[in-house]
Amino acid sequence: MEALDSKLKNSRVLLTTGILLFTFFLIFILLFFKVNRDVIYPNIIVQGINVGNLNKEQAKNLLKENFDHVLGEKRIAFTYKDERWEFAYDEFESRYEYDKAIQEAFEFGKDANLLRRMKAYIGLIFNGKEFPLTISIEDELLQHILEEIGESIYRPSVDAQIKHVSGGFEITPEVCGERLQRDRANRWIRQALEAGREGNMELPVEMISPRITEEILNSIDSALASFSTSYNPNAKERAENLKIASSMINGVVLLPGDVFSTYEFIGPITEANGYKNAPVIVDGDLEPGIGGGVCQIATTLFNAAVRADLEIVERRHHSLPVGYVPLGHDATIAGDWIDFKFKNNKDYPLYIKMYLNGDRVVANIFGNHQDADKEIGLETEIISKIVPSIKYRKDPSKYTDYKKIERQARTGYKVNVYKIIYENGVETHRELLHYDYYRPVDGIIVVGTKDRRE
Repeated sequence: MEALDSKLKNSRVLLTTGILLFTFFLIFILLFFKVNRDVIYPNIIVQGINVGNLNKEQAKNLLKENFDHVLGEKRIAFTYKDERWEFAYDEFESRYEYDKAIQEAFEFGKDANLLRRMKAYIGLIFNGKEFPLTISIEDELLQHILEEIGESIYRPSVDAQIKHVSGGFEITPEVCGERLQRDRANRWIRQALEAGREGNMELPVEMISPRITEEILNSIDSALASFSTSYNPNAKERAENLKIASSMINGVVLLPGDVFSTYEFIGPITEANGYKNAPVIVDGDLEPGIGGGVCQIATTLFNAAVRADLEIVERRHHSLPVGYVPLGHDATIAGDWIDFKFKNNKDYPLYIKMYLNGDRVVANIFGNHQDADKEIGLETEIISKIVPSIKYRKDPSKYTDYKKIERQARTGYKVNVYKIIYENGVETHRELLHYDYYRPVDGIIVVGTKDRRE
């Protein structure tokens, strides 16, 4: 009897085991077919819509039914201070990325081996998975909108300004500027649009700090050097050129380390900028040229800069001596290839005041009182004079008593120029500043050769 019961018990165990194995086999076969169907796994949701057990086309149609009308209703606004820019999503040519979302949903859980796919499938039944339905926008339109908003927001910074008046200095405080942080705004707006957000969005804006501030200018309290040269106010065109160029330099502030370029401030020297025709030196002769006379601005500045003990970076002398400064004390400019430059080698800012006063071109350089007591001068040593030759050109069309100077002979010079430092009127230091060579200009005289008896 006991043997029979044992056999029955074993049979029941075997039967149960067989049923379980068969059940697992059936489940395995069922899962095998389920995970290999050409549909999205169950309980997968795209933007709140369940697309599980649908093929790609069915899922896309379902999403379009629910969302095609939504974008036309969406609006977003960008704000800064009291300004507001509102746009419909259509203005960005926005569209839902149905194919992208459906492809992500379709591929979820299918990129592994069979057992892992089955595990993912079962997991979805109990927990599900949600994907966002993102929005694509036309980048060119976004950049255009950002450019327009950026132009509306932009406020350039304004440097503090200084003006020398009787009794001291007047300083106009600086003004900070503003500009849209374009890259950050582009990133933020793109993320908001792709996520389908609505409402107001504060734009990122940064302050633009002025280069020159009131605090910096407060250190300017004394005159370092002043120099002036004479001109003829009756030479109207030349006087106008001097007036234009000096006004462009007047008020310039140089921070420590800045290099001043004369041409940078007064150029381009063109009729469009108001410059007139006046005599200029060309190959040893005086000829009419636009901006004639502006070299006197460079010369006046050069003498002031040397006397302020500034570093001369670039300077060339004229091809001929000029009448308004001694030999070797001049500086010339020509187009944008010959310039006069000097550097602020101080540890404080400099301020240039330049103007016309009567028949004088005046350049004042202001800085800090620590160097205000320096007295610096220039002295020329003439090394040699070069006597020009006189050439005669015969003109058979003129009578023998005809004589005309076609080109004036000009003496050449070789000079050394010394920079001298004085203390209480006594020379304490002397150094060679530069050597100049003014080439002689040979004279030309035209004489007639025609005999009156002929």
